[in-house]
Amino acid sequence: MTYDPNDPVNVATKLLTERNISVVFSAGNTGPGPDTLNPYALAPWVIGVGATDQYGELADFSSRGSASRGTGPTLVAPGVNVVSLRASGVNLSGLLNLGLGGDLSTLSLWDILSYTVGTGTSFSAPQVTGSIALMLEANPLLTPAQIRNILKQTATPMPNQQFEVGAGMLNAYSAVQQAISAR
Repeated sequence: MTYDPNDPVNVATKLLTERNISVVFSAGNTGPGPDTLNPYALAPWVIGVGATDQYGELADFSSRGSASRGTGPTLVAPGVNVVSLRASGVNLSGLLNLGLGGDLSTLSLWDILSYTVGTGTSFSAPQVTGSIALMLEANPLLTPAQIRNILKQTATPMPNQQFEVGAGMLNAYSAVQQAISAR
């Protein structure tokens, strides 16, 4: 799919951004080929988030941009075997179908009642969203453009993969520190 600035979702995210609300999109889970990025993650005002694995490498499923089009996610964050809260009413078979699946063996039988383990860029994007919340707590005057720039500037570079990982791996601590400095 290609980016269309007139798509209703893109129009809505632009309006939100103009109202000082940062918008975060998952890059998608259709990698590893080029030009597989979620088209909504391509809007220049949003933050598109890809996924890394448990070793800090780009996850094979994480959608990518392309060098020929000059596209890619804004940055990446952990997205494999991420422990998260489980929605009430989701049974074990529902857990097994979550995202791209996760390694439930990392949880105790007691923890399975309240937590799950999932994989996908939908588990990466909330980490960036949480980091944005911390940045805004540190400096409530930040604009979405400043937030996006700080996340990119403070990301840990992942060499030779710009169109796959954007600026690199989320570094929440450095982003919050830079948000404080931007006061």
